[in-house]
Amino acid sequence: MTDLLFSPIRTESIEEASVLLTDCFVDDPYFVRLHRGADLRQVMYEMFRHSVTVCLESGWVFGWRDPTDEKIVAVSLWFDYNKLRRDRPEDFHRIFYWPALTYTRSELELSIGELLGGDSEYLYLLSIAVDPDYRKRGLALEMIRRVRDCYCQYNIFSDVSNDKLAGALVRKDGFVLEKETCGCRLMRYLTPMYERLGEVLGEEPVPVVIPEGYAGRLFPETAGTRVRVANLRADGATPYFVQDITSRDAAGELLLFSAAQLFRWQQLVNPLLCEEIEVQAEDGSGGKHRAVVYVHQPGTPAVFLRYGKQLLEDIGRHEKEWERVADIYTLIPMAYDGEERLRGGCPDSVNVRRMLRAVNFRAKYESGIYVEGKNNHSFASRVNRRFLEMCTLQLYCESELSLDGLRASDQEIGEPVVAALTVSYDRLTACAVLQVTLLSCGLLPTQHLDSVSRNQLSVLTPAGKENLYEYVEARYGLHKRGTPKNYINFHSPREMIDDGLLASVLYCETYYEHAEALGKVIDTDIAEQLMRKQGLAQYSYASAYFYTSAVVHIVEKNSCIRERLRDESVTLFYIEMVLYEEAAIEIMNHNVVHFLTNVNDYSHGTLIRHINMLLNKHLMSIAFWNMKMNYPSSTRSLDLIRSAFGIEEKRADVERNKQQLLALSQIRENYLSYMESRIITVLGLALTLLSIADFVVNPSKMRLLLYASVVFILIWVYFRNRLFQLRK
Repeated sequence: MTDLLFSPIRTESIEEASVLLTDCFVDDPYFVRLHRGADLRQVMYEMFRHSVTVCLESGWVFGWRDPTDEKIVAVSLWFDYNKLRRDRPEDFHRIFYWPALTYTRSELELSIGELLGGDSEYLYLLSIAVDPDYRKRGLALEMIRRVRDCYCQYNIFSDVSNDKLAGALVRKDGFVLEKETCGCRLMRYLTPMYERLGEVLGEEPVPVVIPEGYAGRLFPETAGTRVRVANLRADGATPYFVQDITSRDAAGELLLFSAAQLFRWQQLVNPLLCEEIEVQAEDGSGGKHRAVVYVHQPGTPAVFLRYGKQLLEDIGRHEKEWERVADIYTLIPMAYDGEERLRGGCPDSVNVRRMLRAVNFRAKYESGIYVEGKNNHSFASRVNRRFLEMCTLQLYCESELSLDGLRASDQEIGEPVVAALTVSYDRLTACAVLQVTLLSCGLLPTQHLDSVSRNQLSVLTPAGKENLYEYVEARYGLHKRGTPKNYINFHSPREMIDDGLLASVLYCETYYEHAEALGKVIDTDIAEQLMRKQGLAQYSYASAYFYTSAVVHIVEKNSCIRERLRDESVTLFYIEMVLYEEAAIEIMNHNVVHFLTNVNDYSHGTLIRHINMLLNKHLMSIAFWNMKMNYPSSTRSLDLIRSAFGIEEKRADVERNKQQLLALSQIRENYLSYMESRIITVLGLALTLLSIADFVVNPSKMRLLLYASVVFILIWVYFRNRLFQLRK
């Protein structure tokens, strides 16, 4: 193999790669069996050309070349299985179903879906081909090994029709034969990387490899060891490594981080934009070291904290707060215009995808009887969750109120930070929950919470800064309905978090280390919680605190980001469900106020119909009222959150509004009944008098009496039906 070149296959080689794949598989018994009578070579060429194109655009194509003539002698096609299935469903299904074949692969697709599910990252080996003249040199296995070693965070899966390759994968490379179906062997390799990553993160201190030159900027007091790492490269301008299957040796520095330093490094690189993996680094003397590395994910912004003048000044004033790095989720109850407007981009961030999957799983697991792939008709089946976009947040000082009026402040706080916008929405009502996610938040926590409280969270766009609510309303049809709530996770020992800081976080106001501005928080409800080390937590592994707009968890555990997201998704789901109830209440209140403001514009019948419509829409949100979870501890958590957020008081408000509607309906109905009874009485009296007069003047005009009687009966029938409709 030393005489061959291994490299990614580029767009200009689609034709050559497609021809090689077709030549290698045109006589394969599996494909021959699938085909009946048509031109198999043409069908397979079109199939492979499409597959190569899809993998170049949304996956990987690797191969060996003969350096003498640059000929491709081996090729392999790969893609992220669950990502392609979600982001490009038409291309995904076309790979597993080809119309020209008499046998469709839908059965195979279903079998694979049952095995893989949607909760892990799988690299799918779609096809692998080697030129007959270059076989028996181990090229196929070496391609698989190189992909496995470079993209170590992935499991690998394939449906293999080649007996020899299937046997070699099982014997030599740790694959397991899971199932045989449709003439294929379903093979799976489960990466041990996360187990190793957990072991490394459990060490104290934690070995971390970072690109050369960055240690002195952030940790000048920490001495590093120069090392080299395979399958990574760094450009020197960013603190990221990038996974590169052709790079055999990237330079870096191995540092031994305390837990606090590790979170500071995560804060700099932003876990929304990178992947946390375990690697082996080799020092100059040949020693090997297991270490943690953060690699940038293609498709996400290459943004990081630069520690400029403004940020350093803010850190100087808020040093204690800056040292307490937190995961912060800001959730806002919303109304949405329509599902078609909630079309965001594809979540290239693997940690965003993990978060959405974890909350989806929690919703199914906590409601009813959870059976994979089955719809249990609970509220979980009504709710969809989507990634919208990566946005850039910038904090600004509070707008100033002077004698001349309100002046917006342009003084920045810290540096811009990338956050993930996701939305959860109920398909049966207008209720939605917008979520702003900041992992290892690169903002001062209380400054961010303060900005959220005063509705002055700003998004940076090409046109300049824009208020978050105006931005999502114009772009996605989302309208704020209720009060933003925050879920904050600290990863420090409880005793290292100052009570004043924690109180400010619960109050969602800026923390001043020297008791500036309004002074320290002395609210009795907060003070009582802070007196207990673990607050209102139900289990001893964490401390938990609740207040009107915040839930705070403090977990002294140095776990990998993937496990953090899994653990945090539990409470995140509870908060989301409570906010659905708040959204339903506030949407009802908003609609009632709008309706009553314009009540004089409605006719009597239209008014009754509008009242019925308002009440019926609100009743459709009944699934979110006092939800019961499978676990008593979950129900307890929901009750604590609902109580802290004042949902019962909000529910009392909507009940008063509903009574106003019912009272208005009753008043209108009584008034109509009264007026119509008066009209009937007057008409009856008029007809009676007319009849009597007619008899007195001319008793022979019996025909006029008959006509009058018919008119009277018709009028009586009309008003009788009208009253019946009103009562209905």
